[in-house]
This record gives sequence, C-alpha cells and structure tokens, in this order.
Amino acid sequence: MRIPGKRIVAIDIAPERVALAEVETGRRPRLHAWAIVEGPFADASDMAQRIREALDAGGFTARLAYVAPGIQVEHRHLSLPPLSVRGLRRVIEREVRRDSNVPFQERVFDYAVVGESVERSGARKKEVLLAIASEAEVDRYIRIVEEAGLTPWLVTSRPLALMAAVALQDTGGGPVVAASLDGTMLQALVAEEGILHLSREITLSAAPGADGAESWDEVTTEIHRSLLYFFEKSPRWRVGRIILAGNPANLGGLREALAKDPTVRVDIFDPKEGVELYPPDGEEPAWRAALPGLAVPLGLASGRPEVGIGLLPRHVQERKWGKVRRVAVAGIAAGALVLGSITLYAVTRGEESLRKALESQRTMLINLEQQIREVEEAERQRELHRARLSMLEGGVWSGPFWRGVFREISLHAPPDLLLHGLKLEAGPSGYRMVLTGQVISGSPYETHVGFNRFYEGLQGSPFLQAVTLLQPVRVSRVPRPEPVEEATEGEGTKAAAKVPPVPEGRSQLEFSLALGLRAVAGR
Repeated sequence: MRIPGKRIVAIDIAPERVALAEVETGRRPRLHAWAIVEGPFADASDMAQRIREALDAGGFTARLAYVAPGIQVEHRHLSLPPLSVRGLRRVIEREVRRDSNVPFQERVFDYAVVGESVERSGARKKEVLLAIASEAEVDRYIRIVEEAGLTPWLVTSRPLALMAAVALQDTGGGPVVAASLDGTMLQALVAEEGILHLSREITLSAAPGADGAESWDEVTTEIHRSLLYFFEKSPRWRVGRIILAGNPANLGGLREALAKDPTVRVDIFDPKEGVELYPPDGEEPAWRAALPGLAVPLGLASGRPEVGIGLLPRHVQERKWGKVRRVAVAGIAAGALVLGSITLYAVTRGEESLRKALESQRTMLINLEQQIREVEEAERQRELHRARLSMLEGGVWSGPFWRGVFREISLHAPPDLLLHGLKLEAGPSGYRMVLTGQVISGSPYETHVGFNRFYEGLQGSPFLQAVTLLQPVRVSRVPRPEPVEEATEGEGTKAAAKVPPVPEGRSQLEFSLALGLRAVAGR
C-alpha cells in the first residue's frame, strides 16, 4: 500500500553503495534531501549504523521507508483473461507453486495489474507482473532498515523501481533499455509501458572507466546481449532508446561508448519536469547532477503500480496493518455518510459512461490494426536478430574477430580495389558476408591476376570457411571522361575541348563474393 503525498525515505541498497532520498510520493515526486553511503560494509550492523549517521547528517525527518534491496527477485509477466479478484489470486498462487530457485516454503510474493491488452481475436487480457523472493533475504534487509531507526513500509525489487524511474523520464511508446552501473555491478533491463520484459544483473570482471575506451567493451557487450535476448523472445525488433543510471562518474564514458550506434538514442537519467527539487540555495546544480544515482529511490516514490508490488513477509505485514486498521474504522464511519449521494451521482453518469465506452471500442479497433501491422513487420525482422544472437553466443560476434576479417581483406586486396557494398546474411550453411566491388589495373591480364590473388588469399584465411563467386566476373575498359568545352573571350568562338589525361588500356573487373564466416574459439 503506497501513501500518496506522504514523505518517505526511499532506499536503494546495492552491494557496495546505499542511496537515500527523502521524497514526497506521487506521480511527480518531490525530492527534499538525499545522501549516498559508499561501501564496503563490514556487516549488516555496520551498514545500518552508517545509514543512521547519513540520515542524521542529512536532516531527514521521515521515518517510513520504501526499500529496494540488492536481492535476487524472480519476475514473471502473465497475460490473463479478465478475472475476479479471488480468481486472479488463485491463478497467481498456482503460478507461485511452479518451479523456482526459491524453495516453496520460503517464498514471499506479490503481484500487480499493470495494464490491459487486446489480442488479434479481440479478446481482452490483463497484464500482470509477479515478483517472487526469498523471505530470509527480505528479512535480512528489513532488520537493517529497522536497526537504522526506520519503519519498513514497502520492500520491492530494484528492477521494478528502476523501471518506474524510467517512466518519469520516458513518455514515448515502445520498449526502453535501462542500465544502472555501480562499480562492478550492472543492472540491465528492457521495459515497455509498465511491463518488465527482461532483467539481468551482471557482475563485471572489473570496474570500467579506468583503462580507457577498451574498459567499456564488457559493459556494452552485456547491454547488447540483453537486447538480443529481448529480441529473441519478443515480437519487437527495435529499441530506440537507452537510459543510463547509477554512479554519475561512470556514465559519461558509458554514454560515449554506446553512442556509436546512430539508430539508438542514449540518455543519462534526468527526469527534468518529472521530479521537483527543493535544494538549499545554490545547490540545485549539484542536486541535478546527482539524479542518475538516485534513479531507484525516485522510482520507489513515483506511485506507479509496478513499485506497489511489495515483498514484506507475513509477520511484518500483520504488524504494519494493525496500525492501519485503527485508522480504517474511523474512515468507514465517515464514508457511510456520503454513500447515498455517490449512488445518485453514479446513475446520472451512466449514459455518459456508455457513450465513452463506445468511443473507447472504436479507438481500440484502430489501435489493434496498428498492432497487427507492427507484429507482421516484427516477424520479418526477427530472423536477423536470431542470427545476431547465435553469432554472439557462438563467439563469432566480437571485436577481435571482425578486426581479423577486415585485416585479411586489406592484406590480400590489390592496390586498386574499390568496395561498393558489404552485407551480412544468414543462410542454411551459416553466416556470410557479401562483398561487391571492382579491381582496376593496366590491362585485362593484370586485372585477372590481381583478382585471383585476392580470391586465393581469402580462401586461406582462418576466419573464413568458404569463399564463393556469386556471379561470373565482368571485365571491361575504364570509360574515358567526356570532353569539356570552355568558352573563350570573343563572341561566337569556342576553345578546343580540354580532356584530362587518362592512361590508355586501363581495365576494370567487377565481382561479387560471398565470404562464409567461421567461429574462431577464443576470439
């Protein structure tokens, strides 16, 4: 249960870093104070003590806590038919009993309806997010929060909070990639309109940024791998935006490394109008610069349905709701007084509701036609992404491999080789690169000799398994340029045509080659 308009302490607990924010919850959170507690931490008590010190030093006044701890949470996306509350609960409980990494007796779970969809047949579906975690792990972080002097009101997963934070900044349609980088920990997810399609937590071999551009290769590869996993299981075939969060010191280099692809827009988390700031005089630039590191706490306070998925164990919920029941009794008495007026108002609004429902059905049909067109286009594109994923997992798609391929091409290329086209294709025998171009030399004989050396050199390359001609080569003479006439002084007269000197007997050979790619272990 979220508390709109209430000040809370939102806490993001990563292995080596804790981000704290005192926020007024709502669709547009209001940030009143923040602090970052850097690790490492000796134990849970040390973490709790340092959180308490940061709260006191930062002047935090709230005591209710929303927490996104660094625990393993299993997320499931379910598309279910319209069900009653009781029927939906039964379906969720059956889903929880399915295989999981968490023993059944230790599972704590919650779910939320995050939207609706319409299938091609016209059937309506409820989109449900389910989260499952270990009660022992959740209890560990609840004790840390309580030892720090706070009351845990909501515990949810970091990916769901990060997804809610992205919604504060990104209002466009389509899937969005969110990547949070803190030291050696990378959280990568793909989300769309409140639905978490994919979430991965990766421990990097080393903290990037210290060894130049090459230190970002592992991070960009893992983000690209997450994209390919998403493309493999989704009818979508394109993601146009990546949003980066985490330690602000790392994000500039990561953005530069990812910006090499011109088809993808890369932004650092900055919700601008989505969050209100209340900094002391003169500190607004520092607060704005710190927002990427506060993405998860701001997502916790956003009020979106996905962060309403709570993982509090039953004994903590009973303690929490005991206080709420006393307030609810007074609320029921006040609600009974206005029940009669509400009933009359509902009757008069009935006709208008039916009219709006009809308009909604028309809009739904228009949207359904658009979705069908998008799915058909996506199906045509999925084969290419499957090929890319297979190449990446097989060790083919990597920087050293491609550098080796192009080194072989340049090593055996004749002096006057012109490449006109390069295309990557997937076929029944594997993956191949199609080269089209021409070789220019002094005579037809020299042209053939230069091409044959190029062709035979590529056949011996360790990176290629087959080199074949797609069509017979064509040899022709290089055309001479047309004469260019220039007018001279004097009316009605022309100078002789000036032609730039062109060597006689130049020949050109046009070719189209298919280079079969070989997966080389360790490259």
